[in-house]
Amino acid sequence: MAFAQEPAAGAVFSGGDSDWGLRVEVDAADAGSATYYTFVPQLFGVLKGRLQRDDDDDVPGRVRYTALMRIDGSRPKTYLIVFTPATSGEPCLDSDMREYDYAVTASVGPWTWNGCGDFNDP
Repeated sequence: MAFAQEPAAGAVFSGGDSDWGLRVEVDAADAGSATYYTFVPQLFGVLKGRLQRDDDDDVPGRVRYTALMRIDGSRPKTYLIVFTPATSGEPCLDSDMREYDYAVTASVGPWTWNGCGDFNDP
């Protein structure tokens, strides 16, 4: 199910693409906070941390969350996750041509990953 403006408190996003994965669990009590789990080939293991809603976006329906992340002991870098609803009649297609309600972009440091996914009802 696609959400018109933003994910509801308690919603869970699952997505990514064939080479990376993302799960975001929006806090049940506060839709402005979430926990992320990310697996990407450039970094070892599953990354986990806390996200905060970033309201610095003027695109209707698009939702941004950010976190500070340390990579290999480096200075903290901003981890940005952006969810953009697919337009009506044009779903987001992953590399396996599966259809989803949201496009997702995740980026930190020199890396950016693009994919698709869906929010599940809380």
